[in-house]
Amino acid sequence: MRPIRLEVQGLTSFREKAEIDFSDLDLCGITGPTGSGKSSLVDAVSYALFGEVPRVGDNIKQLISQGEDRVRVNLEFSADGGRYRVHRSTGRRGVPAVQMEHLDPSTGEWLPDADRVRDVNEHICSILGMDYDGFVRSILLPQGQFQQFLAGRPEERRKVLDGLLRLDVYQQMQQRANQIADAHANHAAMLQQQLETQYAGATPDALKTSKARLADLRSQAKMLAGLRGVLADAYHKAEAMEGALRRRQAAEGALAKATTALKDEQTLLDSGQKLLDDFDSRIAAAEAEIKENVYDVDLLMQLKQALDIAQRLERAEERLEQLHVQRQSSGTRLAKLREEAAGSKDSLTAAGDAVQQAERALQDARRNNLGAALRKDLKPGDACPVCGQEVSALPEAKHIALDGAEDALNAARAAEGAAQKHFQDNRTAIVVTERDLDALERQVNDLNSDCKSERQSLEELLTGQKGMPAEIVVQVRVQTSARQEHERITREIGVLRQQRAEQSKAIAGASHNVARLETEIRARGRETNNAADEVSATQVVLKQVATDNDWREVTADLESGRDPAPALRLKLEGVDSQLATANRDMGACENEIERISEGIKRAKDLRREIEGATRESRLGRDLAHLLRVTAFPNYIRGRALRLLAQEGSRQLMDISSQRYEFAVE
Repeated sequence: MRPIRLEVQGLTSFREKAEIDFSDLDLCGITGPTGSGKSSLVDAVSYALFGEVPRVGDNIKQLISQGEDRVRVNLEFSADGGRYRVHRSTGRRGVPAVQMEHLDPSTGEWLPDADRVRDVNEHICSILGMDYDGFVRSILLPQGQFQQFLAGRPEERRKVLDGLLRLDVYQQMQQRANQIADAHANHAAMLQQQLETQYAGATPDALKTSKARLADLRSQAKMLAGLRGVLADAYHKAEAMEGALRRRQAAEGALAKATTALKDEQTLLDSGQKLLDDFDSRIAAAEAEIKENVYDVDLLMQLKQALDIAQRLERAEERLEQLHVQRQSSGTRLAKLREEAAGSKDSLTAAGDAVQQAERALQDARRNNLGAALRKDLKPGDACPVCGQEVSALPEAKHIALDGAEDALNAARAAEGAAQKHFQDNRTAIVVTERDLDALERQVNDLNSDCKSERQSLEELLTGQKGMPAEIVVQVRVQTSARQEHERITREIGVLRQQRAEQSKAIAGASHNVARLETEIRARGRETNNAADEVSATQVVLKQVATDNDWREVTADLESGRDPAPALRLKLEGVDSQLATANRDMGACENEIERISEGIKRAKDLRREIEGATRESRLGRDLAHLLRVTAFPNYIRGRALRLLAQEGSRQLMDISSQRYEFAVE
């Protein structure tokens, strides 16, 4: 990697933007007083490439210049034939920003590569061929360690070399080799234990024994299967025999039922015509009865309508009588109110005269006692109505005549007000009563008109019949009762006719049923005989099978006439259970054979795996033993020192005009 251009801003002493161009330099040194920023330039290169610096790690915020809020570094460099540019910035708040670009030599344009921290770091590592740790150990030696390396004691130089060369990796390799050896040894022990426990019975002898037992089980299952076939056939024959018995019983029952039905049908044929004649007689009597019924549907509707009109007329006449009474009462009350109005008017006139008389008396009293009149309304502090001076005190004086006149005037005025109110109330009552009387008169006229119209409608509807509501009600009840009787007889005639039709239909089908039942009786007889023959033949076969197989309980059931199917089913279930057990044992035996075979194969594989694990464990132990020897790390240190002296001498001879070089002690 060769730096070309570096831009720094906001990093320690570089508050302002600084730019360094390395493009024309092959070898350079950075000089200056303490604190001038020499180390900061090296830190800027490390930060631009990896986002870290040796003295603070990735805590870059510590390096931001005082008073600044962000550090920015741009580094342009070349590596592996390419040219790249990295931009990094870190603020006191927020996440760091990074972007990496490469130069397109054909166009001279910078093209983006990555803009995320992880992606940029991985891209840098792939270009440089090393990560941050390798960079600071081989290229960017931390400050102070080079002086320690050159002038320090051998153990200090060895410590620096061990850090630079990471010789601790050989101790880690030794530990890892021991871990691998332990892991393989443990794995081999685990496999050995598995071989001795899980696969202890996986032997050829055990496999041979299991195969022999499987052959015995198969022979037993074959014998049981044959016996089951014989039992199943016998059980099916027993069920068939039982079915034949049920069919015979059913045929016998059907035969008896058909015989009874034939007798009933024959009886129906013999007595059917008499029943039809009886139905005809009952229907004729009902029809004669319905002719004598007085029910008239038109008359009933006419009477109901008349009853409704008569009831409305009766209610209207009752209301009219009430209105006449109210009208008479209102007229009497109006005459009384008019009489009271004349009296209240006279009282009002007399009260007015009394007020005028009291006013004249009050004026006379005031003229006769002017001093008292003037003093009456005065109080200390008021102006005198005669001289105009302020009244300081008032003499005590009595004015009995003046007070009496005023009291009389007030009483007269109150009486006049009461008479005026009574007169007005009387006038209002007269107006209200006259209005109510007019309303009653209109209602009477309207009801008279309605009653006249209802009487005319009732006379037209009844045409000479009695029109009182009670009389109409009696006629309605007579017609309603007649209608109910008419409907009852009509329903009875319908039922009789339906019954006669059903009876006629039954008689018509009776002759057909007789022939059908005779045919059915013959067929049921044949079924009974056939079922009996089937039962006898099956019994013979089952007795022979039971004798051949020594089924004594089956033979006993057949000889006593019992159903042998339950005994055969019990035997069949027992054989099925034995056969299921044999099949289950065969399956278990087959699984055992398969398990033993797989165990033999697995045991063989385990032994090979144990050998391999043991071999790997020995190899790890040997490698760990070799890495424990100190000569190998010493060799690496010596080789590194000679290489450093050789390459360093070449550079030192160039810059010292061939006067100085490094030597290895």
